[in-house]
Amino acid sequence: MLERIDRYDLKERVGVGGQATVYLAEDTVLERQVAVKVMNQIVSEEEAFAERFMTEARLAANLIHRNIATVYDFKIENNYACIVMEYLPNSVDKILHKNGALSPPRASQIAIHTAEALEHAHTNGFVHRDIKPHNILISPEGMAKVTDFGIARASDLISTTDTVGTPIYMSPEQCRRENSSDIRSDIYSLGVTFYEMLNGHPPFQGSYQELIESHLNQQPPPFESSLNIPKSLESIVMKCLAKDPVYRYQTAHELSTTLRALFGGTTPQDTPITTSPQSTTPEMATTPPPTQNSNQFSLPVEVILKPSKWSRVVAAMSLAAAVIFLIVNSEKVLNQFRNLDELVPGKSESVFEGDKQVPVDRSPEPAPVVITQSSIQPRVSGSAGKTAPKENVEALKEPDIENADISDLQDFSLVKIDELAYLVEFPWPSDPGLSHISKVSLFEANLGQSDSITLTDLKGDEIENVPDDVLVLRSLELNLKFGVDENIFTVIAFDLNKEWLESESIDLDRIVFFSKDGEKWLDTETFHKGMSMGPSNQYYERFESGSAGLSSYLIAISD
Repeated sequence: MLERIDRYDLKERVGVGGQATVYLAEDTVLERQVAVKVMNQIVSEEEAFAERFMTEARLAANLIHRNIATVYDFKIENNYACIVMEYLPNSVDKILHKNGALSPPRASQIAIHTAEALEHAHTNGFVHRDIKPHNILISPEGMAKVTDFGIARASDLISTTDTVGTPIYMSPEQCRRENSSDIRSDIYSLGVTFYEMLNGHPPFQGSYQELIESHLNQQPPPFESSLNIPKSLESIVMKCLAKDPVYRYQTAHELSTTLRALFGGTTPQDTPITTSPQSTTPEMATTPPPTQNSNQFSLPVEVILKPSKWSRVVAAMSLAAAVIFLIVNSEKVLNQFRNLDELVPGKSESVFEGDKQVPVDRSPEPAPVVITQSSIQPRVSGSAGKTAPKENVEALKEPDIENADISDLQDFSLVKIDELAYLVEFPWPSDPGLSHISKVSLFEANLGQSDSITLTDLKGDEIENVPDDVLVLRSLELNLKFGVDENIFTVIAFDLNKEWLESESIDLDRIVFFSKDGEKWLDTETFHKGMSMGPSNQYYERFESGSAGLSSYLIAISD
């Protein structure tokens, strides 16, 4: 067995497949567990393999989504090509092997997570081509995350001519080796996986030739009545499994939206599968189901809340209303925060056209968002190998920042993602420099007449009472047009230049985020979310943090 690749100590082999072997490893630099997937193909055996692998791995690393396993690193060393990603020991196939068929709500939740991961991948030019229970991992909080995008091949046309996949889950067009195998092939494979989650076994079994024949010519058996699968849910699964791609869902978004509409009524809350603190073995949670509002989407999501600095933040709040809000609603808000990408765009409803149920989007027209850009940030050169001088960073203690010119104003769309929840994503500028504000989410937000939000970088003389033990990288302010509802919970995602962080030997756990409450700066919990890709193929580290209300904020480094 391999013992080490670069900075990764390989501890044990946890999986073997036709294309790669997976090891549980320790990152000796960041001191964390990771999964290292070592390709079985020896690089020296095929000259073109190394270049193809690096290209695909680089593209896969840029797939940043809550339902996609994060890729931390990729490299070729001693003729071994490997991808380093987050370590998640549980997968759907392990859960099925231990517990058998899943309940309809839990299986549907996993299908929605997977579909939303595929939607993001398809939008970015990826066809997975090997969706199956083994490649759907489950986080300790119950979130499904798709893996193995690093082995898929990206193309501008989102199509492939290769027959790649596992026979049990291959689409008819993959079986025929057609060049029309596209994103709808992934939807078929997800349909097979969905069927297996509900039934306990896939629709077709047998030898390789028998499986090919079944995928091409046999209809999947209907679910047994003893499983109590709703007919509406069965019809969704069978549509995914249509032999002709034309009769399947045409996009992953269409599938996930239809599933959400189905569960938008009075569906009973189900007991989700979680992981016990003592073991990584999936088991059934015993918490009784809460009563659900019939107008709310009720697919089960169990989030295990861990102690954090939020309690200290709440204690420091001077406004009693904000304190009451955080105490009473903290679990709901954090659930929304950790499952942001699960939220439905708008209030989804469904109508019947003939005998088919189709979703109707009742989302309001998006409101404009205004962002004010200025010269707050120290600039990091876009050319490889050059970094901002350290003295420029030290000068941020007393930044000299000019106000943005009117030409810097840009309009963006504020998207309603759920009742009282909004999101704005800011595109990368051509030269983002050291930092980039990538996303702002608002929860419990009754915006009233507000139709815009402003992001303004603050000048040095506007920043007072900064803690002595931090180095400020950026200061900013968020405002709504007609004032701030104090019940709003804000989540901010930001990116910091990876090359600069490494050149200055800055550990990621030193990145801190402050929100202003009156005259005080409150240190809020900051989460590292993985890598992101900026312009000119520059890598960034992404972080998220949140606060009650909208305020002034500091991105800083602790001493």
